[in-house]
Amino acid sequence: MQSNLFNKILGQDSAKDFLSKAWKNQRLPSALLFYGPDSVGKKLTAYALAQALLCDNTDNTDNTDNTDNKDNLFSKACGNCESCIDVKEQKSPHILTIQPVKNIIKVEQSLEILSFLNLKTNASARVIIIDQAQFLNTQSSNKLLKTLEEISKNNYIILLSPSIKSLLSTISSRLIKVAFSSLKKDEFFSIIKESKTDIDFFNYSLQDYKKWKEVLEDQLLDKSIKFWTLFLKKDKKVYSFISKDLSKKENIEMFIYISKKLLLDKIKLNTLRVPQLNELFSHLNSINCISLLDLLLNLEKDIKNNINPLLSLENFCIQANK
Repeated sequence: MQSNLFNKILGQDSAKDFLSKAWKNQRLPSALLFYGPDSVGKKLTAYALAQALLCDNTDNTDNTDNTDNKDNLFSKACGNCESCIDVKEQKSPHILTIQPVKNIIKVEQSLEILSFLNLKTNASARVIIIDQAQFLNTQSSNKLLKTLEEISKNNYIILLSPSIKSLLSTISSRLIKVAFSSLKKDEFFSIIKESKTDIDFFNYSLQDYKKWKEVLEDQLLDKSIKFWTLFLKKDKKVYSFISKDLSKKENIEMFIYISKKLLLDKIKLNTLRVPQLNELFSHLNSINCISLLDLLLNLEKDIKNNINPLLSLENFCIQANK
């Protein structure tokens, strides 16, 4: 069965068009940032690109729609060779995937990138994918910066992040940025009908729906609804409310989880799993939601770093109101 990963990407025409033109002109950047909402195909696209770079079948002629496969990024990977299958099954020795551990990417993981690039190889390329790059700390960012400055031919680094601002400017300034947009409703529903294996692997995860069943029985859902009701109505009582009901660390952590899911619902489907908030959220567009998600990620970082929870949440409100 043919498994060219580019065939699985839904939407994202702008991102695919940029990569296709860069490939055709033999100007594919060595350092890329794929940024945009979660679960819209950033990780899938990174692996699809890696598959094209690593395909063993250089004379691929399986695709009858375009005989010039060398210049066509989307048909470059045959999907059938050992390398393509290894990429699809997430076991390619030529791809290093870095993921945060407890919401942090440590300096040791940046050093792992250096070790990986120093290994001798006969592969046509090597690809490093840094998932959730917003969790790079200062030390790991500094180590990565040195790698970005010295990256050699046929080595590629792809960072995945919800926004450009979530990275240090010294890092983002050295990356070619590729924007990913929210999915249309029909695209989202076609994704959730895919097999669970594909969904989990490519970060089209449905695990949050299982957890949401637990959330429905948690009092923090009602408190989160109350927060957004006060906040979106610009009611100053929101500050006294969070002081009384959302000041504890564990409460704020659940509030962040719930709020992220609501904002993603708005971005992807333009409707919320909490119907009573639909009218209040109606004036928020995708840009508003992405900005709020970015601030929630910063709040999440502050909580993980043991910064005063109440002050962190109050700061979130102040920044979000600007």
